[in-house]
Amino acid sequence: MGGMDLGEAEAYANLVNVASTGYAPSLRIVPGDPAASVLWQKVTGSGEFGLTMPPNGTTLSFEELQTILDWIEQGAQDN
Repeated sequence: MGGMDLGEAEAYANLVNVASTGYAPSLRIVPGDPAASVLWQKVTGSGEFGLTMPPNGTTLSFEELQTILDWIEQGAQDN
């Protein structure tokens, strides 16, 4: 929707340590710091960075959120 390629080959380079287009200088993903990561704030609905993702009202499951949280906390490795 926003023109960002989240395919397997491009997702990491488009998310980790990259300034958020709408919320610069905040980063989309800050390895080791979910609270500073725009993506984490968006998927958990903190309101700090606008509307919750995904925007269609379908929320992520607890397991999906936990996977994202664990990944960020563990340094957002490219694996």
